[in-house]
Amino acid sequence: MEKMREELVKRALGAGILLTPDLLENLDEKKLDQMIAEAKQKDKSVLTDREKPTKSKLVIKVSRVVPKERLMPEDFVKYYNNKYDGIKKILLKRVDAVSINKVRESYDEISVIGMVRELLPNGFIIEDPTGEIGIVSDDKPDVDDVIGVRGTVREKNIIANEIIFPDIPLTNQLNKINNISILLTTSLRGKARNLSQSINFTLIPSITSESLDEKEKQHLITNFTNPTQVKISTMGNEINILVYRPGGDVEQKQAIDYLRKRHLSPERNNIISPDDCFFLETIPDIFWLISPKKFLENYKGVTIVSCETPVIALVNLGTREVEFKQI
Repeated sequence: MEKMREELVKRALGAGILLTPDLLENLDEKKLDQMIAEAKQKDKSVLTDREKPTKSKLVIKVSRVVPKERLMPEDFVKYYNNKYDGIKKILLKRVDAVSINKVRESYDEISVIGMVRELLPNGFIIEDPTGEIGIVSDDKPDVDDVIGVRGTVREKNIIANEIIFPDIPLTNQLNKINNISILLTTSLRGKARNLSQSINFTLIPSITSESLDEKEKQHLITNFTNPTQVKISTMGNEINILVYRPGGDVEQKQAIDYLRKRHLSPERNNIISPDDCFFLETIPDIFWLISPKKFLENYKGVTIVSCETPVIALVNLGTREVEFKQI
């Protein structure tokens, strides 16, 4: 029986389906076949029994990317192309850019969008699909950042007047779900590369309302990739939680930089798929960093929480107040 369950779990993970304990308890091959068919219609979103309608209409949905077992050179090319294209779409809302091959020396200010290829003593080099150009600047982004640059052209270089990151707009809406708190806890084992079978993310809605039954008040999510996105929705309101384990201590500035760059910028050996799951297309309401350094930060409507066991965090989804506790 145990061996059969292991096989079912392997099939489910291969199809991008996360099995919660209550689903696994009564699962057989026929039910799994049906779930796999449903998953294909949901863009590989994790299926849990909590997606079914409940009396309180509380829905908890987890989205994950199925890691590719071995990445080939063409997968990395696709990954970086996806990163560039995704962030470029955001930057084009702020920058009226021309492609690099159309840059001409001029006293008029121009703008370009590119990925940082290399840092130089007096600036850096950026490239787009049409070419590359040197940027003269005292401000230096990181290699592989996708940015906008506004400036004038001199001797085939752009003298930068402004470096533009995609960032979070000032108009970002502060989403809330009143009368609900969640308790964020972790159980971590394994290396950063293979997190799909080594992280437990415990989500515990703590609700005074009697509209939730006991089963709904605790939700255990296991076997997810890094990062993972969790959406909690009820009665027309929703909260998006981004969970990320950076693999070490993270300072407040670096956490804010993730949001400014709209990308988690992992090291090359932590890229898990040609699909760029590290691109922050959706702005999180709560950004939970699983990191030894405990801190709380707020940035343009995003609540940043950094902690891991033995420290846990109680987050009020109505007020965004956070209380750290030691266990």
